[in-house]
Amino acid sequence: MPKKKSRAISRISYLTKGGKREAVQVGDAGKIRFGSYKPIAPQDFVRLFFVQGGDPVLTLKDGDKLRVYYGGDPTQMSAQAQGVMENHAAYYETLYRSSPDDTLEIPFDWVWDLDADIY
Repeated sequence: MPKKKSRAISRISYLTKGGKREAVQVGDAGKIRFGSYKPIAPQDFVRLFFVQGGDPVLTLKDGDKLRVYYGGDPTQMSAQAQGVMENHAAYYETLYRSSPDDTLEIPFDWVWDLDADIY
């Protein structure tokens, strides 16, 4: 039986204003650390104004590439890309919630229900 492919995201690339394609890596906790931003999930990263307009592309751990927006139009997100990002978030959420006896803190202030820093 063939091994099941991993559908987790390994990096996200996007075009900058200069026309150069930049790539950011997804960390061990499933979030992206970018500049002075606090770690954010991939679905939030692709909605940042400079990424959204830069035709983001997801690179999965199995090597597949997936364009986030149809034709680079930031008003039309691909359903497949949305599903991959939701599955990615669900995988890391269950991974870090599966050990209730674990005394280590969840990395990068991982909050799912609401962000306590905002309120």
